[in-house]
Amino acid sequence: MLKHALLCAAFAVPLYAHAASIPEPSSSSGQNEQTNATNKLNGIQGLVMDTVGRPTRLDISGGLAVLGDDAFLSRRIDQSFAVVSIPDYPNVHVLVDNQPAGRTDANGDALIPMLRAYDKNVISIDQRDLPLDAEISTLKLDAVPYFRSGIEMKFPVKHSRGATLTIRLEDGKPLPVGASVQEVGKDEIYTVGYDGEVYVVGLEPTNRLRATWGSQSCEFDVRFTANADPLPDLGTFICQGVKP
Repeated sequence: MLKHALLCAAFAVPLYAHAASIPEPSSSSGQNEQTNATNKLNGIQGLVMDTVGRPTRLDISGGLAVLGDDAFLSRRIDQSFAVVSIPDYPNVHVLVDNQPAGRTDANGDALIPMLRAYDKNVISIDQRDLPLDAEISTLKLDAVPYFRSGIEMKFPVKHSRGATLTIRLEDGKPLPVGASVQEVGKDEIYTVGYDGEVYVVGLEPTNRLRATWGSQSCEFDVRFTANADPLPDLGTFICQGVKP
């Protein structure tokens, strides 16, 4: 999903700040001492120079990118940029033309600067950073931003809401291997494996499932609560009301 700057009111602003000059007293040795320190915070670089007996100045330069309702601090932005969004997926590495370019924050967003304007920039994400229950439609998107403007790129990644079930009949026997399981009202069909086990995705808090094999079928209810486990096992369910 791409959303261009003209639709999102995106822009980049260089930031500069100067601290007040503060004279320092002379050292007891009478010699001048100079300390340089460079700090980086969220991509903003600052240089502090302290010379005894001389004014002290603090210079900060960086960039502020605003896209939609979000603002991002970074190094100075002189070119086009993108905001990559993978909602609910933090710490996912983002690449530009197969080169590391950033990593998503706690909200699943990452500011990617220094893109080529009016040219195709291939933005991709590292699948190894995604959990096992992630449904991924694509790992790559093409960004073609305007000059010195931004573009939002939302990757179609979502939780599969899947789980393993063990299905048994009322007589205690497992559902036959190769039987089909389908959520009532949906088109997806899942095949039962050995010992009545089947993996189903797209589960809601409450679900009505139907199992079919040969000319027979039965139904049962499943409750599902999403959690941090990417491959939860919901236990054993009894498929009741077998119909010929």
